[in-house]
Amino acid sequence: LQTYTLEFAADNFADVFFGGHTKSYYVDGKPIMNFTIDLQGESGILTRTLPLILFGPGIVKFGLLKSHRDFNGRVARLKAEVNKLIQDRKAKGDNGEIDLLSILLETQKSKDPDVAYTDEMIVGEYTSLFVSSAENPSHLIVLCLYLLDKHPEFKKKIIEEVREIYEKEPLSSHALHKMNHLHAL
Repeated sequence: LQTYTLEFAADNFADVFFGGHTKSYYVDGKPIMNFTIDLQGESGILTRTLPLILFGPGIVKFGLLKSHRDFNGRVARLKAEVNKLIQDRKAKGDNGEIDLLSILLETQKSKDPDVAYTDEMIVGEYTSLFVSSAENPSHLIVLCLYLLDKHPEFKKKIIEEVREIYEKEPLSSHALHKMNHLHAL
């Protein structure tokens, strides 16, 4: 379930950041979003190893251990593929896309270095925003499903509420605000 919710959150993130244009980008034979999920999981495992506990995360950059060198290689391949995606988007030019990448690319037209994002900075934004936008909602969804399973009386109320309101009007933010039990969840 955790993997499914991570993939769901990652797909939503891809839509927001790249306008969903990630389908033809792969790293080591995996779609870029799936590869990023795997890499994020691997980084979590690395943080619980003795070398990182003793010396801190900076030790990985030195690549003293094979696992660190392998990890650094995967990070480099991911960054290269994200950079390729950025270059492809630049080559296409402005086609009226409204996603985070187009907004960040627009800053590159500025003469002010404090405003303009470099391609490297955009890759950094991708990685840092991915971690915060994919993992947290994924954990939240799993927790909500767990709590609903443990408290079927609330699950029943939410299902009844959704059915009742959805029968009266189409799904919209206005309709969602009327769903008090769902909102509380």
